[in-house]
Amino acid sequence: MIPVRLLRAIAFASGMLAAAAAATQTASLVADIDPNASVSRTTLAGLAVFDGKLFFLNDSQGAGREVWVTDGTAAGTTLLADACPGDCSDSIGFLGGAGRIFYWIASQDGAGNWQLWRSDGTRAGTQGDLRVDVAGSSSNATGATWAFVGDRLIFAGCRPGQGCEPWATDGTDAGTVELRPPPAGPGDYIDQLVSWKGKVYFFEIPTPGASSLWASDGSTAGTVEVLSFPGNGAGLPPRFLSALADRLAFVIDGSLEELWGSDGTTAGTLRLAGFADADPIPGTGIFALGGRAYLAADDGVHGEEIWTSDGTVAGTRRITDLALPAPFAFDRPLQMGLAGSRLVFVAADSPGAFRLWKTDGTPGSTAPISAVLPDKTSAFVPIEGRLVFPGSLPGHLAEPWATDGTAGGTAPLAGICHGSCELPVLVPVTVSGRLLFAIGDSLGSDLWTTDGTAAGTRRFTHTGTVQAS
Repeated sequence: MIPVRLLRAIAFASGMLAAAAAATQTASLVADIDPNASVSRTTLAGLAVFDGKLFFLNDSQGAGREVWVTDGTAAGTTLLADACPGDCSDSIGFLGGAGRIFYWIASQDGAGNWQLWRSDGTRAGTQGDLRVDVAGSSSNATGATWAFVGDRLIFAGCRPGQGCEPWATDGTDAGTVELRPPPAGPGDYIDQLVSWKGKVYFFEIPTPGASSLWASDGSTAGTVEVLSFPGNGAGLPPRFLSALADRLAFVIDGSLEELWGSDGTTAGTLRLAGFADADPIPGTGIFALGGRAYLAADDGVHGEEIWTSDGTVAGTRRITDLALPAPFAFDRPLQMGLAGSRLVFVAADSPGAFRLWKTDGTPGSTAPISAVLPDKTSAFVPIEGRLVFPGSLPGHLAEPWATDGTAGGTAPLAGICHGSCELPVLVPVTVSGRLLFAIGDSLGSDLWTTDGTAAGTRRFTHTGTVQAS
């Protein structure tokens, strides 16, 4: 979190500063957005850059937690809407922007009913849509319930007693439309919306019945079924829909648990591999990295290993050779990322002994690279051919680390922590090859920036008051 004085670090994160300035300047005051409060609660995770502005979340007296915007100036820093009137707070999730409109969802009732909001970056141009809820935690959805195509937002819109159907909006009332008639059953829903090659793809999940893959270009006429998959009784609906370079990839639970690929056509939607083990694919799903799919799966012969696919049968193969039959754990989410051409991941070589590993794309190249254990609640953040992550060695507290996928290139970003160190909070915002993160130690809490090297890591704010969570 950031104190009541809105730091120039926010303008830095938004990319509104010139590249040279961003690499050398430290923070300064943009606007005192809540002068009467001793603490503000602008979370670093609640930052989004769009159309030359930074949208962010802030708690302030009299308004609660709401969406604000800044262009990096005091005059251009303002509350966009007091959606929960008075000193109360919404649950808010940023969706992103298209055209000149930024979108987010907000819920006040705690029941997972999410209202869609849109803004052109001004208070007058900010409004909510009460006609339909965006599918949230109250739905059965397991993946994304929104995606962008062109200047339109496609989302799963839900109405009481009518299930959830695809809707599209261009940010205007007239341009907000339902793309299909309501489903037959009130429990039917759509799930896992993914933008790929000018269309949004999603699954229709009827209850009961056969699930199907659909595609939409954002118009009613352009919303069509690609392929229907026969229902399989107790099986799970299709999962993990992911966009690769030239194909889509997803998992279907049939008589076997199967990896499928699609080129967006009926004829080009094919089974790629089947995994015969009773529970072959850990629930963490597919990682879409560098245009390929990566997943952990058990083929019934080699135990749990990492597989990769480009969405074709010929391009689907196993790329690791790990000693344990079950080197991943259901209570530890699978973590992986690309450092250049190397896949870096977390696995165990003895029960409970997790560490950092790499593969160059073949089973024979599988090797441990460090005893450092990444924090299981954090993801790898790629930057300049490296991965940055909060991690710790046995007996040590967590601090920021970086790896290039080699033993020699895996090290902490030195000189940061003094005394005890809080868990670093990485902000997935990069400007000119630099990453923001917040960390607290015995000297206080501040923002830092890094290019993924120890030499390129420096403190960005010197307030001692930035809260790291």
